[in-house]
Amino acid sequence: MLLQNMFWGYFSDRFGRKPLLWVPCILSIFYFLTLMAWIHFSLPLEFIFAMSWQKLNGTLGIIMSGAYAMLADTVEPENLARRFLYCKLLYKMSLAASGAISGYIVDALGKQLFDLI
Repeated sequence: MLLQNMFWGYFSDRFGRKPLLWVPCILSIFYFLTLMAWIHFSLPLEFIFAMSWQKLNGTLGIIMSGAYAMLADTVEPENLARRFLYCKLLYKMSLAASGAISGYIVDALGKQLFDLI
């Protein structure tokens, strides 16, 4: 992730911050489409572990460093530390909320969801 963040920093300086924030979105779409194809065609699950590149490609570093850089460019210096805290807090809250929402969906759909898979 350290080496990739240096690459993404260069990319951000050359092309701007907004295109940089699209990279994790596109990579995540590709990852989930591939994962759905694996499940649909009943391929061995060992190959899914080969898809762990999503954890290694530094997409979280891209999003957080891009968000921090945009905050540093747009927020006045006396409010900057507070905005960094809000950014990190919203990220942590989204992790908890996504787990809760997916739990409710699985609970509500129950057997119907797993019959589709």
